[in-house]
Amino acid sequence: MLTIQGPGGPRAPDRKPIRSASSGSLFRLPEPDIAAATPVAAPAIEAPRPTGPPDAAAADLRAQSHGGDMLDVLAQMQRDMLSAGPNQDLLHRLANLADAIPEAASPDLRAALRAVATRAKVELARHQVAELAAPVAAA
Repeated sequence: MLTIQGPGGPRAPDRKPIRSASSGSLFRLPEPDIAAATPVAAPAIEAPRPTGPPDAAAADLRAQSHGGDMLDVLAQMQRDMLSAGPNQDLLHRLANLADAIPEAASPDLRAALRAVATRAKVELARHQVAELAAPVAAA
C-alpha cells in the first residue's frame, strides 16, 4: 500500500483528504502584498532652515531662544505647583519675557511666540487672581 506524507500524517491515497480546500470555510488569509512587505527607508527629517537674508535668520534664532526661555519658565512653574507656593522670581521673569517678545522674520514663528506669550499672560493672571482671592478666602 502506497502512503502519502501530509499535514495530517500518513494516509492511504484512496482516502479522502482531511479537509478539502473548497470546504466553504469563512476564514481566509489575505494574499501577501509584496510591495507592502518590502521595507522602505523613511526620509530623513531635517530641522527647518531659516529663509531670507542673514539678518532674518539671526532674528528668528533670537526669537526661538526667547520662546524657549518662556517655555522653560512655564515648565518650572508647573513643577513648582507641587511645592509650597509660586516662586515670585519666576513670575517676574515670565512677565518680563512675555512683554518683550523680539520680532521674528518668519510669520509662523511670530504666531507661535504670540501663542506662548498669551499662555504666559494667562498663567500670570491666574496667579494674580489667586493672590487677590487669598485674603477674601481667609476672612
